[in-house]
Amino acid sequence: MGSIADSVGAWVRAFEAAGEAALAGGRRGRRPGEQKALTPRHEPMIRRLIAGKCPDQLKLPFALWTREAVGQLSERKTGIRMSVSAISLSLAAWGFAAQKPIRRATERDEAALL
Repeated sequence: MGSIADSVGAWVRAFEAAGEAALAGGRRGRRPGEQKALTPRHEPMIRRLIAGKCPDQLKLPFALWTREAVGQLSERKTGIRMSVSAISLSLAAWGFAAQKPIRRATERDEAALL
């Protein structure tokens, strides 16, 4: 592994060869879309299925869309197994937000409450 002196030396050589432009920092991190779990061809298909159908209509053992349900759908339709974090990131990117069910007693008599 190089030392700090090696790094500084490399910067000096770069500066001498190309001037200040050689020292300008580049973009860091992954490019948008790089290393996504699903391919650009598979994403629209999975999004369309989630938006248009319930899991039980697709023969999945769930009543509502959960991350686990989306993972099973993805694996069944594309052969790609997604991690829970990848599923969460994909759902957020697609505009699907977690919904809290409204808590209401099943025995509630609306007429009696008025």
